[in-house]
Amino acid sequence: MDIITGHGTFVADLSTARTLSDSIATLSTSVSVPVRCLITDMNHVLGHSVCNAV
Repeated sequence: MDIITGHGTFVADLSTARTLSDSIATLSTSVSVPVRCLITDMNHVLGHSVCNAV
C-alpha cells in the first residue's frame, strides 16, 4: 500500500501517514490479508524518467 504524503495529497504530514499506515496494517492483518505500507513523500522528485512501465 503506497501512502503518499505532502502538499496536495490527502495525507499532508508524516505523522498522519504513519497513523494511517498502522491502521491499514492492523485492519488487513485482522482479516488475514498480508500488507506492507510504503510512505512516499510527494514533495520531492522520485525520478526524472519514471513512468507506468515501472
